[in-house]
Amino acid sequence: MTAGDSPPVTIELRAAVVRDLVVEYGPEQKVILIRIDDEQGREVWAFRDGRLVDRPSHFKARLPLGKFTLRVETAGGGVSQVEFTMTSLDKDQPPIAVTAK
Repeated sequence: MTAGDSPPVTIELRAAVVRDLVVEYGPEQKVILIRIDDEQGREVWAFRDGRLVDRPSHFKARLPLGKFTLRVETAGGGVSQVEFTMTSLDKDQPPIAVTAK
């Protein structure tokens, strides 16, 4: 590469669908991270606010086809996760639920 050259860039576009997420946690727990990783461990969606009000909490994530892990971390050091696979782009799929530890 020489000065002034632009490196090639590749952008991967994948169709996706909105999927409901449900996070259950106790009144004494403080959720500090909710995250979805793809099968390569790359973060594809996250919530880091930590100020959840509703129990259970509901979120929406736009996800493509593939294998994923939904992970929840609490301030007390608890980690819960559930693996799931997006096999279709159909709307109104059942929610993905996880209970915080």
